[in-house]
Amino acid sequence: MIRGMLQFIEAERRWLGDLLDAARSGELFAGPKWSHEEIEAYLSRHAPEK
Repeated sequence: MIRGMLQFIEAERRWLGDLLDAARSGELFAGPKWSHEEIEAYLSRHAPEK
């Protein structure tokens, strides 16, 4: 059980390190990379009915 907890902690440490790297590089806060056409298509499919 302790070995499993240690493996979980190590996985969390690696994930948090990756998250920190992404935050420092600005990648974490980058917006979606949709084209204008993709945005328009999404909005036309999800627009509320009037």
